[in-house]
Amino acid sequence: MSVAVQQARKRTANTYRNPKGKAKVPVEDGNVKLRPILEAKQRILKRKLWFAWLALLPVCLFSLVVTAEIGFTSLDSQFAETSHFRWLVGGILAALAAFPFMRNRDLPMLIYVFAHEWTHMLAAKICLAEIYDWSVTSKGGWVDTNKSNTFISLAPYFVPIYTIVALLGFAVWGLFCDLSQPFSSGPEQTLSPLDLLYFTVGLTWCHHVCYTLKTLRGEQSDLVRNGEFFSVLLIVTLNLWVVVSALIIVAPDLAWADAWECVVRTGRFGIENVWRSLTWLLSAANHEVQRIPAEVQNWGDNVAR
Repeated sequence: MSVAVQQARKRTANTYRNPKGKAKVPVEDGNVKLRPILEAKQRILKRKLWFAWLALLPVCLFSLVVTAEIGFTSLDSQFAETSHFRWLVGGILAALAAFPFMRNRDLPMLIYVFAHEWTHMLAAKICLAEIYDWSVTSKGGWVDTNKSNTFISLAPYFVPIYTIVALLGFAVWGLFCDLSQPFSSGPEQTLSPLDLLYFTVGLTWCHHVCYTLKTLRGEQSDLVRNGEFFSVLLIVTLNLWVVVSALIIVAPDLAWADAWECVVRTGRFGIENVWRSLTWLLSAANHEVQRIPAEVQNWGDNVAR
């Protein structure tokens, strides 16, 4: 599962065509011509690695804390007592229960690979790229395009495309009927289209997460192209943001202002602890520096004696 640039796919494993497209040059000469491009890619990977350590890692840890706090807040809200929440959790549990039995089957993997490659293509179209060819099988897939960047390469790992399709489908359904009305007016059957929506969202989102984790266990060219450490941190961070956004949308008791207050509170707590630690380290270092002249003086006195 990868994005391939059209020009790169035209090169064979051991030859390189010259600009006239006639003679084949040995791979050593081809490497000489490709060396500036490879060196530029290496510089970009180094910058991404530094950015991952200095920025993405703190942001990822911060996002994890914020997501946990908002998650616990949603569990304490009135939304956790509604049937919608039970259907949402039911969809998640259904996907988790089915995954151990279906993860090595061809059909579920084909469904995931299809969504994966189509997300690549949608991201490429958003970036105004051209799609030349694509392939989807239960063993993997690829997209052949004339442009590749971080968004195109990593979009399938944090965009739950089936969940988005389900939301759009139910939105169209809601134009013609009230989704909160149950299918049956009987006292025992209270299932409504809105309950079905929450179940579908939980099922599709958990399916996306499970197969994304399964895919990330192996070596992926999408991650290698952008740096594995950088890619994993970015994927985890953006998935956490998706979870936070989903919790705010589905829980009526939560608002974006509450999420922002949680972010500010968590940020203030982190900054205060970092500042307290730095103050302690500076104070300890200053104390040790002040001891040096006295120790040097004592050492000089002992030598003189």
